[in-house]
Amino acid sequence: MLQVRLALAVSFADPDRAADELAYAHQLLDGLDQRSNTLLAQVVALIKDAGTGDGAARAQSLRTDIEAEGLPFLHRFVELALAFLHHAVRGKDQDLAATIGRLRALTATGDFAY
Repeated sequence: MLQVRLALAVSFADPDRAADELAYAHQLLDGLDQRSNTLLAQVVALIKDAGTGDGAARAQSLRTDIEAEGLPFLHRFVELALAFLHHAVRGKDQDLAATIGRLRALTATGDFAY
């Protein structure tokens, strides 16, 4: 669990290290039923790969998987990844504003509002 979160933390600043940390996380998760960490690892890959491929389509696929697994708290991480993608990578301010709106709705209870 901590390995996936370490990969998440470094994914924003160092994609190469994130790839290494993510590979190690996958080794640790192999054979375990850790759905939330497996999905979070996919979010890390989305951040790590920001600027390549269709991040929006990958994010939508993650949303579907998160709903199917019944793990709605992970939506916050997907939206955070999209905020990074829209702002830091693509400079799409309108998409960023929509993403921030979804983040605000997801954190309205005060959980994860930071």
